[in-house]
Amino acid sequence: MIGSVGLFVVISIAMYATRNIDWYRLGKEQHNDK
Repeated sequence: MIGSVGLFVVISIAMYATRNIDWYRLGKEQHNDK
């Protein structure tokens, strides 16, 4: 139970911290490096 709540909190923090990152743009830049 505690592990489930802890995992939920960790994922929530990660989503909140990365909500302003344009992942699609970052992915395109990485593919263009080849």
